[in-house]
Amino acid sequence: MKNHSDSDSAPGADVTPLTLLVIDDENRVRHLIRRMLEPHICQVVEAGDGAEGLTIVETHTAPIHAVLTDLRMPGIDGAEVIEALALCCPRLPVVAMTAQADASLIPPSVRIIAKPFEPRDVIATVIDALVQGRAARANGKTQADARAEGRTGARNGVGAARETRPRTTTIQRENLNLIAAVLALRERRPARRI
Repeated sequence: MKNHSDSDSAPGADVTPLTLLVIDDENRVRHLIRRMLEPHICQVVEAGDGAEGLTIVETHTAPIHAVLTDLRMPGIDGAEVIEALALCCPRLPVVAMTAQADASLIPPSVRIIAKPFEPRDVIATVIDALVQGRAARANGKTQADARAEGRTGARNGVGAARETRPRTTTIQRENLNLIAAVLALRERRPARRI
């Protein structure tokens, strides 16, 4: 499978739009999420079940920056999708939606959105996951890797900790740009890049 969070491109060189894969067996949920996020936040690719979602991750021509999956679906459920993605694309951020599934089975790296959800909660969580996915592609590592590296750097001396600062600054800048886009969308004005 393609590793959608790995790339040899330099930070800032990635001009591809952010792409979110939404996996849910309910058509109305997928369309609602698409309406919330397109075209201002990201492109949305839809899958009606876990098997279709994993196929899209493997074959999609553009990078997938994050995955939003329902946990309870027929066939391959969300927990199995998360497990498969952890093996094939460990840097791909995943957000799980659930109304009743046992969240204790989900790895701590996966964010969880409770159904029914508020649009602002979905938007904020997806933006955070998309930024993490883009940063992972640009830096070749996840924010969790950078945090772990920062902890190691603090133990090994100041120089190691300094190495992570530019990456953090890039991630923060991307976060601010996405937040500015959301605020501009709310006010119906063009986003100002930072």
